[in-house]
Amino acid sequence: SACADACPASLLPQQLQWFAKSKEYDKLQEHNLFDCIECGACAYVCPSEIPLVQYYRVAKVEIKEQIAEKIKSDRAKERFDARKARLEQEQAERKNRHKRKPAAKSTEEQQKVADALARVKDKTSDGDNKSAVAAAIARAKAKKQGDELEPDNSEVAKERAARKEQARLYKEQKAQNNGDDEAVDDKKSAVAAAIARAKAKKAAQANE
Repeated sequence: SACADACPASLLPQQLQWFAKSKEYDKLQEHNLFDCIECGACAYVCPSEIPLVQYYRVAKVEIKEQIAEKIKSDRAKERFDARKARLEQEQAERKNRHKRKPAAKSTEEQQKVADALARVKDKTSDGDNKSAVAAAIARAKAKKQGDELEPDNSEVAKERAARKEQARLYKEQKAQNNGDDEAVDDKKSAVAAAIARAKAKKAAQANE
């Protein structure tokens, strides 16, 4: 045919156009559709003026989309299969771990564990000692601050003691003065009584 004679890639444009219209993409690839350089020579010489190149372009796009979709699907399937295999392997490993009995620890491993526990205990005791020392220091600081804040009342106490002493001396002096007055009164009473007795005696003698 004229279109086949005009094709620089030695393709069969008429057959390619039939396969493109019927969307037989496998046959298009078998007939080397992607070797077409879309020069338009076949459409130029076509006596029926069929836009052959447009058919080829649409078919190429659809074939590429199919290929991309297939690649995407294959990759998704690979990921699914890999994940499934990994999950099955993990499940099998878990079952095997449950079946296996724990091996007895060697003497060296037991000694390492004991040493680690001893270090932890020592560290804990050191921490307790440090806490006790810190608490004692804090109490001493608080006491010192309290002593500094407490006012000095020594002078007030001295004045209070002096006032008490003065009051005591005043009471003693007053008591002593009261005693002297009572003694004077007693003497006066005794003298008056003696005078009265003398007068009575004298009066009795006069009556005789």
